[in-house]
Amino acid sequence: MMVTYNESVQQSGEWFARIKHATDILEQVTALGEGPFKVNWTLEVTNNRQVYILSLSDWDGSSAIATFSPDELRMRNHMRVRLYQALGDLLQKRNRKQLQELQNTGD
Repeated sequence: MMVTYNESVQQSGEWFARIKHATDILEQVTALGEGPFKVNWTLEVTNNRQVYILSLSDWDGSSAIATFSPDELRMRNHMRVRLYQALGDLLQKRNRKQLQELQNTGD
């Protein structure tokens, strides 16, 4: 799994440690499936509110995005569920794309 963190995430102190923990969870989960996956974390600040953005993509161009507030990163079980949902979204998009390709070759 290829992981990138933008500079603002790397400089976010405690939150960077929580982001790295979330990435470790993703690495454990994706080790069981098809890879490789790309993971990118960014930080957006709007009206003094931080939002961490997880972008997942895979080898066929499928992608999914999830956003996390600092409070969500604090709640480990909630964070784990959200990570699984993001990965599920990615895999569902990949499956739809592959099904469409199969249907197109059958015409």
